[in-house]
Amino acid sequence: MPISIRDMESADLGEVLAINQASRPAVGDLSLSELAQLVGWCAHARVAVGAGGVVGYLMALEPGQPYGSPNYRYFEAKLDDHVYVDRIAVAPGERDGGIGAALYRDLFERVPGRPVSCEVNVVPMNAGSLSFHTRLGFIALAEQET
Repeated sequence: MPISIRDMESADLGEVLAINQASRPAVGDLSLSELAQLVGWCAHARVAVGAGGVVGYLMALEPGQPYGSPNYRYFEAKLDDHVYVDRIAVAPGERDGGIGAALYRDLFERVPGRPVSCEVNVVPMNAGSLSFHTRLGFIALAEQET
């Protein structure tokens, strides 16, 4: 199925929230208002769209945002310049089709040469995400308990 990637729009929030909630605990729980606030802080809020609508999303923040996430704050303290991927998720029926990798390629093209940071859950263990991020070239910097 061909997909296109574009900026997230307010009309997409319901579909993005449904994908987010179906992807827990790999991504954190959100309400619609929390999602809207987070999108407002993101410089890179992108959706993958297929024939049936939104099939995945990626949300990334630039430095200096008021986001209170301990993971974002960790990278803020460790890196001078980075783009922090707070969450990426693909609709359950669309996984393993390259959509997540396409969303990351889109981000890498938008921020060439800049470090891209993210966290991957090890408790509970998210082996699929760990393997996915390793294939994309991410390396572990540290582990922290949140």
